[in-house]
Amino acid sequence: MNGTRDTRMATGLQGATVAAFVLAVLAMAVPDPGGHGLGVAVVVLLVAAPLLRVMGLVLWWWSEGDRRFVLVGLGLLTIVGLGAIIASLR
Repeated sequence: MNGTRDTRMATGLQGATVAAFVLAVLAMAVPDPGGHGLGVAVVVLLVAAPLLRVMGLVLWWWSEGDRRFVLVGLGLLTIVGLGAIIASLR
């Protein structure tokens, strides 16, 4: 990965970390139902940030021609997606 992509990814992940922290503090301070909604937002952010990172890496690996890593990344995203579907059926 080149420096620009590394910097953008690191900045995005740091922003997600700060946002998750702020949302978590607000979730504890705000009474329900608003606090519950903020707590849900924290969980969604903590799940979505790494998945978005993997999606970004898959796109970068595709542009670089590294099909093995593309397959691994897509496999990981497929497993997570199938797990979400199975969990929603229960």
